[in-house]
Amino acid sequence: MNTANWTSFDTSVEPAPLKVARLSDKAIEAKLVIRRTTLVKRDTAMTNQLRQNDASATAFTKLFRKEGTPIWKLMKAVSEVYAYHCDNTERCGDKRLVRGDNIFEYTSGLRHVIAVVDTLKSQAMPQYDQLVLDDIAYRNYGKAQGHATLADYPSATDFAARISFDFRMVPLPNEDHPLFDMNDDDKAAVQQQFHEMLADTNNATVARMLEPLKYLTDRLETYKGQKGERFHTSVLENVLDGCAKARKLAIDASPELLAEIAELERVVKGYVFNVDGIKSDEDVRAAAKLRLEMASRRLNAYCA
Repeated sequence: MNTANWTSFDTSVEPAPLKVARLSDKAIEAKLVIRRTTLVKRDTAMTNQLRQNDASATAFTKLFRKEGTPIWKLMKAVSEVYAYHCDNTERCGDKRLVRGDNIFEYTSGLRHVIAVVDTLKSQAMPQYDQLVLDDIAYRNYGKAQGHATLADYPSATDFAARISFDFRMVPLPNEDHPLFDMNDDDKAAVQQQFHEMLADTNNATVARMLEPLKYLTDRLETYKGQKGERFHTSVLENVLDGCAKARKLAIDASPELLAEIAELERVVKGYVFNVDGIKSDEDVRAAAKLRLEMASRRLNAYCA
């Protein structure tokens, strides 16, 4: 069962190195549409009970909310497709972009997570009707009879039809496209728009590092090294992960920004190897906090 529509690419020929000059030469748009059935429904019995005190109250319930059931696993896998898409593309306004040299890795990974959904879907659908009855029994456990009913659930056919993916890789336009007939002023306006799009992707790249970096600096301030207090190495590793992801996904990172990323990684790796010093020495924590705050300010300077 294949729920995704794919645009095929011929990757048998290694492209010659190109001089990158425009956004359309640097990246391609990844369009992913995820269709899923709505599992949040109005809870009629609970709504009627609430409205005895508040006429405007409405209660909702989530179907298949018991963890570990086949439908729960299926919907979790659908969410992981979206998470993969966001983690491996860079934001640009309302678009998601993939750097040219990351296309094969991105599409291969996306195919894999969608294949997981296909497998779970094929396993769950033959037993869907029984899974509905099991979920009704779970929702009604310890509650008034009729709190959950069969009418709350989509049919097996509707449920299956509403879980699918449409995926396309769309080349970005440029001012020299043969369909465009523009004067110099129009071309300049298009170039300015693309310049702003690049600035937006650059901001998204920097944000990937700033968020875990801020959490780390805040933790260095609040951590006092007292008995029973924990300082997890993962707080440092999250910064390194953000740096690695930013370098990988950056569409138009300048050499200076890449140098800042490398320096931040070097500094944080030193703290990973000396995490005991962070935990035990207040002066080490204060120096680390100051150093990382300076790195954060330098990174912020690259935001448009």
